[in-house]
Amino acid sequence: MVFLCWTRPSKEQQKACINRSGSFNYDPRFIGYSAKPQTPPPPSQEESSSKEENLTRDGFFINRSRVLLGSGPQTFLSAKSALINWRSR
Repeated sequence: MVFLCWTRPSKEQQKACINRSGSFNYDPRFIGYSAKPQTPPPPSQEESSSKEENLTRDGFFINRSRVLLGSGPQTFLSAKSALINWRSR
C-alpha cells in the first residue's frame, strides 16, 4: 500500500489508511533492527554485516546513502530545525 500526497494527510485519511492495512505488522524477529544500542558498545562489524545479510535475504533494502547538505552554521541550524520539526509531528 502506498500513501502519497502533497500535504500532510488529515487525521481521517490517516485512520482510513491504517484501517485498510488490516492486521499488517512486521514479523517479531524484525523488531528492533533499526534501533541502535545506546549503552552497550556497538556490535562487531562481522555481526552487523551478518544481520544486514539476513535482512537483505528477507527482502529488506538497506540504504547507507549519504548526502552533503552544505557546511557552516546556517546549514547546521536549518538541518537541526528540520529534524526537530519532523520529530514533533
